[in-house]
Amino acid sequence: MNTSTSNANAYVNVPRHKQTDDDDNSVKTIGSSMSSKSSIHTLKNEKKRQEEKISKLRSKVASTRSLVKSKLLPEDLLKVEKEPIKLHNLDTTLSTFVSDSSSTDSSLKRTLHLYESVHDENVRCLDVPLARYIREVEEETIQKGNENRGFLSFRNGFLPMLYPEHSLPDTHILWDELGANLNTMVSDLTLRPYIENELPLLSAKQEDLEDRFLFRAALILGLASHAYWYCGPNEPTELPSSLKEPWDIVNSRLGRKGSYLSGEDVQLYNFSYKDNVSVISGETFDAQEGQFQIANLNMLQSMWGNKAEIVFHLAFCEMARAAAPLLSLMCLAQDAVQRSDDEAMFHVLHDIGECIQNIQVAFMKIIPDPNADTGIEPLVWAKTVAPVGVSFNKGMPSPSGLGTPFFHCLDVFFSRGLYASTLGKDAVGARSFFPETWIGALNSIASTSIHVYVASSDNEELHTAWSHAIDTYASWNGLLGKHLQKTYNFLELAFKTGREKTLGGFKGGFADRMWDKIMDMLDRSREERLAAKNSTLKLPLASLQKAQGEGNMKSLVYELPHDAFDWKPGDTVSVWPSNSDEIVSNTLECFNASGDEMIPLSEEWRKHLKKFLQLGMKRGKKPMQAKLRDILRFASLSPLPKETFMQFTRYCPDVAYHINPDSFFDVPELLGYIRFIRGQDALGLDRDGDIPDLLLKDDPIMYYNFLKSDNEDPPLAHAVARMLMVMGVKDIPIFNNPVVSLEIFEEKVYPILTSLAAKRCNVLDMLRPIKQRQYSIANAKDEKKMVLKLVVANLTYERYAVQKYFKSIKTTMDSERAIALASKYFNKWKSKALNKRTMIRSNSVVRYFANDLMGKREKKTMKGVTSNYLTDMTNSDLMFSIETNVSFHAPSSSQPIIMIAAGSGISPFLGYLEQRIADHSSAPILLIWSIPYMKEGKYILKEIEEKLRSSSLDIEVIVAVTRENVWPVFSDGQFEMKSHPKERITDLIVRKIQLRKKIHRMLHPEKFGGSNGYCYLCGSASFIHSTLDVIDDILMDFSLFDDGDNLEAFMNEKMQQTSKKWLTKYLQSDQRIVYEAFNDKPPKTLPLITISELTTKNVIETVESEGLYMAIYDKVYDVASFVHPGGTRILQSYYGMDATTAWEAVRHHRSQGLNAKLATLLVGKLKMPSFSPIPLLILDGEKTTNMDGVFKSWCSLLFSVVEVENTMAMEYSLDVLHVAGKIHNEVISPMKLQMMFQAHRRMVFSHLNSVWTSAVSKAMAYTKAVINIQKSTGGESPDKYEAKVSSIDSIGSNYSICHYLPVPFEKNKDDINCFHEDFEKVLASPKVAKMLSSCDALVSACHDIKDNNGNEDTELVGYLTTCIRIMTSNDLKLLREWKNILRRVMIFFEENDGAAISLYNCFHELLTALRSMLSSLEKYIDLNSSQQFLDQLNSLGRGVESYKDNDWLRVKEQRAPATHSWQNTHKRS
Repeated sequence: MNTSTSNANAYVNVPRHKQTDDDDNSVKTIGSSMSSKSSIHTLKNEKKRQEEKISKLRSKVASTRSLVKSKLLPEDLLKVEKEPIKLHNLDTTLSTFVSDSSSTDSSLKRTLHLYESVHDENVRCLDVPLARYIREVEEETIQKGNENRGFLSFRNGFLPMLYPEHSLPDTHILWDELGANLNTMVSDLTLRPYIENELPLLSAKQEDLEDRFLFRAALILGLASHAYWYCGPNEPTELPSSLKEPWDIVNSRLGRKGSYLSGEDVQLYNFSYKDNVSVISGETFDAQEGQFQIANLNMLQSMWGNKAEIVFHLAFCEMARAAAPLLSLMCLAQDAVQRSDDEAMFHVLHDIGECIQNIQVAFMKIIPDPNADTGIEPLVWAKTVAPVGVSFNKGMPSPSGLGTPFFHCLDVFFSRGLYASTLGKDAVGARSFFPETWIGALNSIASTSIHVYVASSDNEELHTAWSHAIDTYASWNGLLGKHLQKTYNFLELAFKTGREKTLGGFKGGFADRMWDKIMDMLDRSREERLAAKNSTLKLPLASLQKAQGEGNMKSLVYELPHDAFDWKPGDTVSVWPSNSDEIVSNTLECFNASGDEMIPLSEEWRKHLKKFLQLGMKRGKKPMQAKLRDILRFASLSPLPKETFMQFTRYCPDVAYHINPDSFFDVPELLGYIRFIRGQDALGLDRDGDIPDLLLKDDPIMYYNFLKSDNEDPPLAHAVARMLMVMGVKDIPIFNNPVVSLEIFEEKVYPILTSLAAKRCNVLDMLRPIKQRQYSIANAKDEKKMVLKLVVANLTYERYAVQKYFKSIKTTMDSERAIALASKYFNKWKSKALNKRTMIRSNSVVRYFANDLMGKREKKTMKGVTSNYLTDMTNSDLMFSIETNVSFHAPSSSQPIIMIAAGSGISPFLGYLEQRIADHSSAPILLIWSIPYMKEGKYILKEIEEKLRSSSLDIEVIVAVTRENVWPVFSDGQFEMKSHPKERITDLIVRKIQLRKKIHRMLHPEKFGGSNGYCYLCGSASFIHSTLDVIDDILMDFSLFDDGDNLEAFMNEKMQQTSKKWLTKYLQSDQRIVYEAFNDKPPKTLPLITISELTTKNVIETVESEGLYMAIYDKVYDVASFVHPGGTRILQSYYGMDATTAWEAVRHHRSQGLNAKLATLLVGKLKMPSFSPIPLLILDGEKTTNMDGVFKSWCSLLFSVVEVENTMAMEYSLDVLHVAGKIHNEVISPMKLQMMFQAHRRMVFSHLNSVWTSAVSKAMAYTKAVINIQKSTGGESPDKYEAKVSSIDSIGSNYSICHYLPVPFEKNKDDINCFHEDFEKVLASPKVAKMLSSCDALVSACHDIKDNNGNEDTELVGYLTTCIRIMTSNDLKLLREWKNILRRVMIFFEENDGAAISLYNCFHELLTALRSMLSSLEKYIDLNSSQQFLDQLNSLGRGVESYKDNDWLRVKEQRAPATHSWQNTHKRS
């Protein structure tokens, strides 16, 4: 299919109406500007045609305005004094996107171009169900002058067609004034008394309030109702009649099933243009004009007035604007079905994918960093926006994502058939509350099944376009995937800081970790959308056209099979490599298989192989199956996956015992070793692909001899426990004697082994599917040349041969097999006289050999799987898929850009250059590239020369060669080679002062005299890290300023910042410094960091310069400078602790790029102490554990305390943030005080209780297990054994201590059991009740700070502020004490790492820690409830006693009622 053909016929069935000359022009417009890839340069060439079109639109607008004013609007409204205002400034709109000004971002331009491609009278006139329905709705809107049935139009989509009303009639001016002052009254906590005592009951009946004002009334009354309900000390029982009665009537008149704050009210209708754009309320307006973006919008009505609320809600408006073309595109899709036009459908699906990307760009403007232009403070969002939107009327919906209309629109269009997940069912329920027009639109979309049409077509391009559109919507890198990742971060913070219910109705608290559950729900709902993809569609194949380059770096050009693929510079291609014939043959040989065996596929393998193969079915509809040879082609065989090794240990416990997974290079080597030890037939597969029972021989004596040693050091019980733990057995049997006889072994241990043997291991249980790798695309799409370019560098590294790790393999074999083993794995074996006795005593023949060969180990060169797969291919096809990477798309061509790359990181920037050349960009460009050898970059440099020779780009190219004394200098359109010492790119930047000045000027914001440019980096993790450090130094270097005024502005801003890298962080948050990293080779050695050290590196203990650490997968990272996509707050939650669970919960482990970025911050490896599996401890009377389990339970307790400490530190930082109303610089507002008192209450009665009842209880159970050891007297007197054992302090000298109950334990046995009771007694004490009463009284006192006239009681403010300061200090002091107590426990375990711990000392240490924690809690309660503390508060001039009865309303009622000053002015909002 050729996309260069005119798209007019592809989009519109022209013969359906009489075609005029004007229509012909319109059709040509569709063809020329259909594609979202149309450049600004093209629009310039068509300015004349645009002016003609604008003239026609003006005529139509004038007639529409005349109709609305003369027939529909009351005459008295026309008399309102207002300046004449244009409907929309079309001249400005045209000049905005024709000139490509910086005020309009690139995503908005793409939406404008996309909409112009489909918005034409031809689309309106289509005879398809959706177009007919939208025409009816638009006609009704014009006739009635309101949109009370719901927002729906061709031009604005689900945004209002009529510009929102900014004021109500004079009869309802008090509602306008209420809305205008709502956030001030919320901040001052004066809203409730005003509504209860002063707001009159106004009628909302039809004869008193016209229909066109209903949405504004619903918005004001809804926000005021929610503010009244949630912004007091306690939730009321019902709304006052002055709110409830009119709100009920307004909702009823809007056709709603009850009273609730809808997404229509608070998001879609809640906007207004800023002063630079003027539109008349109630008239049609164009949301697609260039000014409709967050920067040019205000909220029409706000509850809080903070930046988080404004950006959050306006981002939904911008998303709705970006989604507006969807309706027209879906009309065209229905028309394509009617005409059976595959080409038209192809183009529609392409543009729907483009539209979804624009929605994603708008959504990504919600940046969780308040320093960014559209950034928000997640903590402020969590404390204000998140909780108050929840509907308090039972059964009514909230304005959540479940009710977002364009999500439902896409679900119906893509024929989502599964709604089985929790959120899927809720989405179906949410539709029952949709306005009538939305239901009608969804039904119209569903009336024509696009899915059925595509599925019945044999057009491969159409299937590809369909799958790509769905991926853009629902894949992990698509809209829903990005939504899921961002949502998780906000939800976690909200639940940790007090939120108890989501807008979707999910309830939970801190201890429930509801955010993890919601994450799983969102992911399942996302996967349900993917079910509509073509399940039989295989990965496309691209044929290698040419490969150029020398050394390790190659430039590869692939010819695409068709033109259905679309990408932008910055996007990536996922490559699925296949294994070589050699490694597949070696693996088949180890399995003793031919490769033609049919293997039943698991669900994981079925999903993986369907990308490559046409899968067959067994008879009787049994599971799909594939040939073993095909499976091995796409299995991860080299290097050996850890998952494969761990699965192997479950079925070969004797062979796996004491083997490190790094012992083997690949799967064939591992399987070869199994065959050598067990025999040639050990891995012969049966007909179902199962590993036979021979793998686990029916020979208990063999296992017994394998575990038994002649000197009993360690004893057999130790060996049994370790082996069973390696196999993953949880219920390890308890032995009464360390010397386990063969009979006991057969009775208790061998049944476990045979039960494992009964679970036959399928070959797929051991093999994992090979993972795809992502590479940046090195060219912009060219309609004339359907090629895909990659720049790939081969990855090679060395590893020691296998004998390095064989020192501790235990095996029993005769000397002949020992020598054979040695000769197989040790090439330099020297013959030695060995006998069986020597081998038995050593119990490790390999260890004997390896000790003789120290220093003679061989190295093996390993190759990167995918990079070498690509560069080694000759005339082979490439299996690939294109992945959208919106975050790395280039900025507008009018913006200055710096591109810094290392090696193959130049790849995306070659595409950037092609795009800028095509756009005829005149903006400054700086390209800096580092290569190791000249020969590796020679071809790329020649390609850059060719690109720049025919262009007029303002570009400077700098190349650094790091391992050769040569320097390519770019001048006069070519590179000249000059002799120069080898130099790293960072050293080059530091050396060249003019280059530093240029980077400084291009990147600095305009307010500091800079160019507001962008900086993109691509390279290895270490390269990115070092380059960012240099950029930060340049940005902070005041000597590079040319203007004194700019320097002064910079220094003033710097003094207000606490972070050393504040400017770099700001630019990264604002997405003006963006980088893509790929993994480095891991460092050979890393410093070991203990848990006791890790927990000191959290937000409270350290400042930024000392590092803020967190552990992920046993590696420690300093994340102080990490710009996480979820913001700094989500990182702050996990400072000083292990964040692996959270990292996996948000699926970050799937992100190749994010893990590479994290690798730039690696500072060490987490040192986890190891303990002997003996003694075996009895947990809960049945299960068994050991000292490792005890350690982990206390480690979990420590991390729980650190997490609460981090959370409370965040909550108490609220006093310096803007929450509501006017910004208070010095005085804390009443609302903020109330929030902080509530945080203190939550700390005492929620967080501490949660920690104690869960984490402490678990630690107590494991501590109790230390003394729950079976008694056994062995026929002797118990007293004798108790006396003997109690005198022994270390189990290292006598293992029998593990099996008897020492006397000192008996004395303290009851102590551990009474801790729960003691804790409950503490919480039930009168002191705690006194704390609760005082806290509630202080919350109530916050409502008495402002009187009805707005006067502030400064004495009370000072008193309450001091109260919260004292409470905050006490709270954090308690958490620090608990953390230090638990750190001492960790130090005790760490000091005994690898040693046999004295059970008595261990129990004493843990018991002391529990006693210390309880003692600290009692002191904390005494401190906060003591008379001395209350006297301290009373001495400030105001006591708590006057507020204990929550009688603040009674006190306030004694004051003379007053009228607010703003009520007398009668000024409209």
